Amino acid sequence: MKYTIGFSNKNNMWTSKYDYVSSNYSSIDKRFFSNNIRVPSAENALYRHHVGSVNRFYGQQYPSSVAVAFAGDPSQNKLYKSMSLEGDNIATNTINVFTTSDFIQDGDKKYVSAGTVKNYGGNMYAHLGKDPRIRPTADLKYMGNVVRPRRGGIVLKELGFNLYQIAINGLAVGVGQGKTNGTKILFKISSHSNIQYLSRSALAPLQEGLVFNDVLSDITIATSADLQRVKLSSPYQPNGLIVKIDSRESAETFTNIVYNLGEPSRGGVVLFALIDPTHAGDMMRGQYAEAHFTFPPQKFELYSLNLNYEPTDLDHSK
Repeated sequence: MKYTIGFSNKNNMWTSKYDYVSSNYSSIDKRFFSNNIRVPSAENALYRHHVGSVNRFYGQQYPSSVAVAFAGDPSQNKLYKSMSLEGDNIATNTINVFTTSDFIQDGDKKYVSAGTVKNYGGNMYAHLGKDPRIRPTADLKYMGNVVRPRRGGIVLKELGFNLYQIAINGLAVGVGQGKTNGTKILFKISSHSNIQYLSRSALAPLQEGLVFNDVLSDITIATSADLQRVKLSSPYQPNGLIVKIDSRESAETFTNIVYNLGEPSRGGVVLFALIDPTHAGDMMRGQYAEAHFTFPPQKFELYSLNLNYEPTDLDHSK
């Protein structure tokens, strides 16, 4: 909640909301004064507005913020493609968050995508982000079938630092993970119907409607920072995939799964890489959208926000 609301008698309208709290106001010869304590002291009797740095009240600096809703044609499902900002002196370090009706329930936002405003070709664009929900057809990449050795053989070759090499049939392809955000490993066991993952050394199913952060997988593809510790440049080796496993208990659980549940005649254990949809997923979607901008404390003027979307007949719940 903002604490102070400004009203313009000249324009007969509410003009803005402010973070600061004031108690007494006065205007003298077109100069505006106020005080933020109920019993002013001699040292802090009056504060003059509209002098000094922008957005500074009673010695404290505040940002500016704008919140908007886009609800045109609210029954139409939409894919949100881009949002441009028109204005003067809009900074590239302006922060914005974006969400849609698909993630708003009873006024609460289950998910917002946060980022900064960018300058592309002289035009300012907001950050919309990607739809975070997992879609198996788009976000799961086949990595190969785990080679089940004879009883007593090694399923996981330990490399140190919680890193292991999994022998797989089929060439594992790169999935474009970030330097620090490990791509998660899921698998399909031949004797089970669901795609699953290890979470705290126990099996958990990949359920419909989950987002990437809901999948607390104990196994991830080794990142470049991990690989440096064992002097490797890539997790995709000719004789296996390099992964990081959170605990020895999880490594033992995975080994037991390969030995006891993966029937080679039915495909054994098939590995999949789960890519973070917020980096590689689909456009944000919904029937309406909300955006919030936080501008740094500087002079600027915002003329308009232009949201570009594509109508679609697809059901967003899938």
